[in-house]
Amino acid sequence: MGAVADPLVEGRDALSDGRWEDARRAFERALADGDTATALEGLGIAHRWLGESGSMFRALTRSYRLYRRAHDRRSAARVALQLSLGEVYFRMEPAVALGWLARAERLLDGLEPTSEGALTMCVRANAALGLEKDLDRALAAAREARRCARAAGVLAAGERRFEDARRLLEDAVDLFGASEGRYDAARARQELGAVLARLGQERGAAHELRAAASELSALGAAACAASDGAGMSPRELEVLRLIARGRSNQEIAAELFLSVRTVERHVSNIYDKIGAAGKSARAAAASYALVQRIA
Repeated sequence: MGAVADPLVEGRDALSDGRWEDARRAFERALADGDTATALEGLGIAHRWLGESGSMFRALTRSYRLYRRAHDRRSAARVALQLSLGEVYFRMEPAVALGWLARAERLLDGLEPTSEGALTMCVRANAALGLEKDLDRALAAAREARRCARAAGVLAAGERRFEDARRLLEDAVDLFGASEGRYDAARARQELGAVLARLGQERGAAHELRAAASELSALGAAACAASDGAGMSPRELEVLRLIARGRSNQEIAAELFLSVRTVERHVSNIYDKIGAAGKSARAAAASYALVQRIA
């Protein structure tokens, strides 16, 4: 007998292909034995594309509650964003839409950069422009969305989730390119090239790296060629590899049998040597490790 198809996988594939009716049926089968947050989320998205707003809101609201009950902040935030968009598109309720957006922002506060964070900033930019008529806030949110997409891609690569990293970095390249962020687009291309090389896509990797080098040269910026690790000590390189894999300072300390204070000193030295500073320093360090093939 053949293997029984997983309705969740079938539903996700159908959503990716734009087969909304097939997606709805698959997720309904997945829910036959009881509610799960993942199946309800997929079902809600299928209902949205089918224009079935009432069913969409019911499924997504149930999904949100289950994700919250499971303390899955990222997934709950993702569903909150779907509900925020639904309130605008289907119910014309801007105040409720902003409430769901605020919930998503609170859920993601303090987490590492994620694709949900990038999406949140995109929704915030749209809300600031369309609902609040605040151009400055919209532009600031759009800039943050680009930064989040790139940082999330770098962290995904550090965690060896190379397909996720590829998708996120491709999004970052597109977002930077569309907004004339030429320098940041070139850096994201470097990171994308490194990820494609890890995936064995050598032609694509070479194309992205050549395009990045050409753009950086035109801008008068260094292309960040391979180096010996900017003069880092072996221990600093160990710490940098773990930063690129998304580890916290406490996790690095436990893995390397060091005190947290010692790790903090190494991290500070790494930032100094690669010229990173501010809130984006950790993502910049992970990006450096990826491009230099230290990670």
